[in-house]
Amino acid sequence: MGTNYEKGMYKQLQEVISGFEKLTVEVERIKTSHKWEMAALKETHRQEREAHRQEIAELKAAHQEEITRLETRIVTLEAENALLKARMNKDSGNSSKPPSSRGYKNLSNSREKTGRRPGGQPGHKGYAPKLCETPDEVIKLNEGECSCGGAVEYPNGSERRQHIELEIHAHVKEYQSGEGACSSCGKRFPKQFPEELPGIINIGETAKAVIALLMNEGAVSVNRTQRILSEVTEGRLELCEATLVEYQRELSEKLEGEVETIRQDLALSEVLHKDESGARINGSVHWLHVVSTSRATYYEIHPKRGSEADNAMGILPAFTGTLVHDHLKSLYDFPCTHAECNAHVLRYLKGVCENDKEFEPFAEALGKLLKEMNDRRKVLIEGKESAFPASDMEGYHQRYDEILTEWNALTREKETRRREKKQSGKYKSEAEPLGKRLLEYKEQHLLFLKDYRVPFDNNQAERDIRPAKTKLKVSGGFRSQSGARAYARIRSFISTLRKRQCNIFQGLRSVFAGISVLA
Repeated sequence: MGTNYEKGMYKQLQEVISGFEKLTVEVERIKTSHKWEMAALKETHRQEREAHRQEIAELKAAHQEEITRLETRIVTLEAENALLKARMNKDSGNSSKPPSSRGYKNLSNSREKTGRRPGGQPGHKGYAPKLCETPDEVIKLNEGECSCGGAVEYPNGSERRQHIELEIHAHVKEYQSGEGACSSCGKRFPKQFPEELPGIINIGETAKAVIALLMNEGAVSVNRTQRILSEVTEGRLELCEATLVEYQRELSEKLEGEVETIRQDLALSEVLHKDESGARINGSVHWLHVVSTSRATYYEIHPKRGSEADNAMGILPAFTGTLVHDHLKSLYDFPCTHAECNAHVLRYLKGVCENDKEFEPFAEALGKLLKEMNDRRKVLIEGKESAFPASDMEGYHQRYDEILTEWNALTREKETRRREKKQSGKYKSEAEPLGKRLLEYKEQHLLFLKDYRVPFDNNQAERDIRPAKTKLKVSGGFRSQSGARAYARIRSFISTLRKRQCNIFQGLRSVFAGISVLA
């Protein structure tokens, strides 16, 4: 009984052990299976994490690239916007643009207030009307005898008053001549007219001088000159437009010797002014050049602006004095002394102050310094001083260098920033090259301190070119090269006569009569 029980217990124990072993194997199998599944899951999860991390990195890189691109674009647009705003803000007061380009824009006066009242200042000699010393007619209004029979005496003399009137009258002198023959001997008599009457209608020197004065000094158009002549002579002087143009050509040819004299005088002068401006001839752009002094003016029309035109004029190649100009680089090809116009610089500095706040302190300081130097020079000239004191000269040069050294340091800093941001140089401020130029051409800009013959600016040439610009504004341009060159030659003669205080009308009449005026 006991034995069977033990056997049963042993058998059950074996079954339990066998089941436990099976369970252990199954557990190990399940563990192994789960281990591989977990490893696969972990690997899958790791790969997914890695893919997400790579995707996030790519997105971050793409976003950063887009941010960088947009930032660069913003900086570029800001620079372009500033450049366009500065360009739109340009006018004749802060750049080299002519006054005719301003449209309806009101400009502030750049002149500094002096505190003086408008009008003539104390010491001004005045320009009151003067009585003519050679009246054509004298009418005495004094009574010689009183009604009582006594003689009237005038101890203080007589007061003079004059009435001046123009008498415009076309004096027509007719010459008559025909072909004839003697009724007795048959001798023939041909027509005989003076040499100055080659045509049916012949206009005298006085009338031609009036026409030239209206068209070239008065800037009156050809058709209006024609109407004016007809109206003031009550129709006795009726000329076609082609005839007026022919008189221009005739005057131009007769002025060849006078203009050559002007060119020689300019070439021998100590200080010469040069400027140029655009002019249209039959729709194409040409250049009106002016070379002048306070005593003479020469104009030239040429298709080009630079050295080719300047050599064609024949004045600058022979000139050895000081040439004042507006920084046209080609003029430095001529081996004379050069001086830069500081009036242009003051306008550029004003533009920098208005359009570029980074450079504003330097531009403002340099503008004040230039004005101070010019004012000091005027005081010294009025005091009959021949030169600046050495200490003043050294101080002005040092201040000039200090301002522009800081200016150009900021320019280099901005250039470095543009290189780092890979920006194009086209967006650089106009103040940057201006600072470099003012330091590079310091000697030419400050020559007026050293040589009192050299002016502060190039206003002489600018004033001389204005009448021609008025003519161009009235007519819009010239129709032919020959007409433009004729006007330039006539204008040279008229401007020179005015500077020498000669009577322009008498001068034109003399030239038409074949009499030299300037030789």
